Amino acid sequence: MMRRLLKVLARMSIRNMANPRYPNAYNSIGETCEVMRIDRSWYDEPYYNARPEQGYGKQYLEADGTPKVWGYEGNADYLGYNIIVPALKRVFHPGRMLCVGCGTGAEVKYSLRGGIDAYGFDFSDYAILTNPLNVPKFRLILADARYMPFRSQSFDFVFNTDLLEHIPEKDVELTVNDMFRISSRWVFSNIGGLPEWEPEWKGYSFDYGEEIPVEKQKPAAAGHLNVRRREYWVKKLSHEGWRLRDDLNERFTRLANKLGAVQFWFDIVIMEKEKP
Repeated sequence: MMRRLLKVLARMSIRNMANPRYPNAYNSIGETCEVMRIDRSWYDEPYYNARPEQGYGKQYLEADGTPKVWGYEGNADYLGYNIIVPALKRVFHPGRMLCVGCGTGAEVKYSLRGGIDAYGFDFSDYAILTNPLNVPKFRLILADARYMPFRSQSFDFVFNTDLLEHIPEKDVELTVNDMFRISSRWVFSNIGGLPEWEPEWKGYSFDYGEEIPVEKQKPAAAGHLNVRRREYWVKKLSHEGWRLRDDLNERFTRLANKLGAVQFWFDIVIMEKEKP
C-alpha cells in the first residue's frame, strides 16, 4: 500500500513539474519549445515512457524549426540485456555490480535474472520512485552520480552505459573519480558519443540549466550535455593504478552483439585495476 502511494505521489509531482525556473519540460507537440534547458526534471515520465506516434515525449526543434518529440518507449525496458548480461558474466565474472545512472533499472533487472548481485541508482524521481520495471525496491537508490553514497571498493564491477554524456563537463572528473573509488576491480563505461565514421560531427558541452540552441536540440533531447569522441573519454577515464583493456572490449562486443544488442554502443571504455 505504501509503495503504491509513493508511486502515485511521484507521478503527481513529476507531471506537475512545469519547472518554474526553466520553462523547458515540454511533453507534447503543440507546446512551445523555443527554449530548451536540461536539468534533473528533464528525466520524467515523457522521457522514459514516450509515445512518439501520439506526439508524447520530450519535445525539441529540428534545425529548421520543425517540432519533434523524443523519448524512450516502454520505460526503457531493453530486451538486449538478455544477450548483454551473459556476455558480461563470461568476460568479467562480476560478483557485486553497481549500475551508475541506471534510469529505470533495466540493467539491474536483467543482471539479477542472470544471477549477478546487482544494484543501481539514478537521480530521476520518476525512474526510481515509481520503479516502472518492478525491480526489487532495495536494489534501486535515488542518488546523484556526482555524489555516490557508497563505501570505497564496495563493488567489484561498476557499470555505466549512456551516463557520462549526460554529465556536464565540469562534473565529469568528480563522477569518474567516485566510480574508481567505489570499484575494487572493474569500471565499464559505454558513452554515447560521436561515431568515428562521422568525422564532420562536432562535439559540444552544456551545463545544467544552460540554454541549448536549436541546432543542438535534437541530440540534446536525450539529455546529452557533453558529447565528445572516444579519445576524450579514454583520457578522462585514465586513472593511476588502472589500465585500459581494449582487448576485453573487443571480446565483449563480439559476444554481446548478437542480433545487434550493442550495435549502438559506440564508445566503450573498460578499465581494470592493476594488481599490487
